[in-house]
Amino acid sequence: MAASDVPGIVVVGGSAGGIEALLELLAGLPSSFPLAIVIAQHLGATRSYRSRLQEVLRTRSTLPVHWVDDRTTLRDGVVYVCPQDRHVRFESRSRLGFGPLTGHRRPHIDTLFASAAATWGKGSIGIVLSGYLDDGAVGARAISDAGGTVFVQDRDSCLTFDMPDAALQAGAQALVLPVPAISAALISMTMRPGVGDWFRVNPGSSYLATA
Repeated sequence: MAASDVPGIVVVGGSAGGIEALLELLAGLPSSFPLAIVIAQHLGATRSYRSRLQEVLRTRSTLPVHWVDDRTTLRDGVVYVCPQDRHVRFESRSRLGFGPLTGHRRPHIDTLFASAAATWGKGSIGIVLSGYLDDGAVGARAISDAGGTVFVQDRDSCLTFDMPDAALQAGAQALVLPVPAISAALISMTMRPGVGDWFRVNPGSSYLATA
């Protein structure tokens, strides 16, 4: 599948401290936001309880929020949440599906990000939020290498900077911003023609985008 040259998908990964960051990220986006957003937040692998992450995110999001199920059809302007004990990948630009389970961190951020890079190329936007260890680093590098755009949450606003720092150490060309500025940057690059190129050529900038 040919890579897209314009923003086409937003993928977000988080772990410890990530839920608070997700609430802030979604609260900063308007109901007219034009892209689908797919979230991989580390959740307990056990099925003895049902995560309420979807309901929690709905309290702050003006966009619809849904769990991913097998062969979910993507719609623009919708937030999709990867379920516990599942890895999610893109089967095409219009469909999500479950991938084989690997490792202990589920859902696996690297799996989602690498699949976005392979499917969307330059049209992929990856966001690494607060979390321990290094899940998301390989996937963020894949998005960066594909010509996509990577944002990482800044150290000061993270509960733990491990995952954002791991993405940077892996060589991802990323913009380091507090969460409200990431929301504003998403608005700028997806809703203002031509602005997206600025973000691709200014990795590491402390530029604070305005909505």
